[in-house]
Amino acid sequence: MRRECDVSAIPHALFVLLSVCLVATRFGVRGQPRTVVVVETLLPLSLAVGIAYAGYRFSMLEPTHRQVLFAGGILCGGCLYGASFVALIEWVQSLGGSTPVDARYMVLVAGVGGVAMATVIAHYYVGYANRIADATAASNRANQLQRQASILNRTLRHNIRNELTITRGWLDIAFDAEDPRDAARGREIVYERLDNLESASETARQIQKLAREECVPTDVVADVETVVAEFRHAWPDVTVTTTLPATRSALIRARVDVALREALANAVEHNDPETLTVAVSVTLDEDAPDAEGRWCVEISDDGTGIPPIEVDALSGTQSDPLRHGQGLGLYLIQTVVERAGGSLEIDENVPMGTTVRFLLPRGDTQAERRRRE
Repeated sequence: MRRECDVSAIPHALFVLLSVCLVATRFGVRGQPRTVVVVETLLPLSLAVGIAYAGYRFSMLEPTHRQVLFAGGILCGGCLYGASFVALIEWVQSLGGSTPVDARYMVLVAGVGGVAMATVIAHYYVGYANRIADATAASNRANQLQRQASILNRTLRHNIRNELTITRGWLDIAFDAEDPRDAARGREIVYERLDNLESASETARQIQKLAREECVPTDVVADVETVVAEFRHAWPDVTVTTTLPATRSALIRARVDVALREALANAVEHNDPETLTVAVSVTLDEDAPDAEGRWCVEISDDGTGIPPIEVDALSGTQSDPLRHGQGLGLYLIQTVVERAGGSLEIDENVPMGTTVRFLLPRGDTQAERRRRE
């Protein structure tokens, strides 16, 4: 941050330099009243400092607002800077004073010079601010990827160690058991544990892929319809209801299909499919803090619920899947939602069940929606 402030002060120094040069021309005229000299010195310098401070404050804004205010605000500051010299010359002449050069020339130099310099500074600031924003985003992205890789590595090592320990024990039973039923049971559990390892490996691969791929706008309604149709085909015993909006342009920048598949799979995996009821809905929250609104994808079931320790692990300051009894599934869902700039909510239903909610910002702007309409 210190380096950013130092670099951003360089173009503003040009305003101060211009002030000093133009004010210095006034000291070449003898017989000027002291009041005139003081005002001519302080006013341009004060304006230069004010413009510099305004540029510094603009650098704290969001990029979308910053570009407009940089170009507009500093250009207006340049016009004001040039106009100040016009006022000075008029004031000096009204007091009967003289100028070292023709008044019209001074007005032209001060006005055009101020606007031109402000234009250069505005252009510099827009480019510099964008580079700072891009560098900050890239740094944050790299830190996030590094943290995710660390979590995945620790989780996979933890899962592999546990599954191999259990598998080794049941292999001994499968080979040494005298009762064929015990041997069959041992082989069944061994296959089950190997499937768990394969599933964990695939989930980790998905997380790494999602963390690196670019988020593009997708139709959340179409994604939900596709995933629900696949789920109904795979689990015909589960009762699934949907509540979807009539709009066909519900765009978001997230892989909702991946998160929804994982949420539905978790619901079936930990409950009895024959008695399970799942409700999936998509609604638009226009009262969200974001002026554009946000989409809410909600999955509610009447199963046994998610253990509180797993929900607490997701909402903690340092989410660690090592604490999750369901492995990487919830972490995959959280990765999808947060990658899109959204948030994940998990609530308990009464008397039983769980509601998982994806709150996702809209993937299209108001201008894009007006063009489609």
